Amino acid sequence: MQLNGSAASTFDSLVLTNSSPSQTSSAFFPLPESPAIVLQLNFRITPAGGEGADGMALVLHSDPRGSRALGGGGSDLGYAGIRGGWALEIDCYRR
Repeated sequence: MQLNGSAASTFDSLVLTNSSPSQTSSAFFPLPESPAIVLQLNFRITPAGGEGADGMALVLHSDPRGSRALGGGGSDLGYAGIRGGWALEIDCYRR
């Protein structure tokens, strides 16, 4: 697993960002080339006080930067600018 930005791995979880403002992070899991992918995700977005985060995205890509690919922050949710892929966006920003 390749962690970028402020992402950290703990005993039983992956923390993409801490409670500091304006973060963009990622965790990259290389997948074997296969015509079918089965994925099960359990996630929790917890408030840290203040305004909170914009959300997160699950991204599958073939960007030439590989595991170092990291898109724009804020409303871009870390995937804007990543080439050759798709994203499942979980947007939790309250207006």
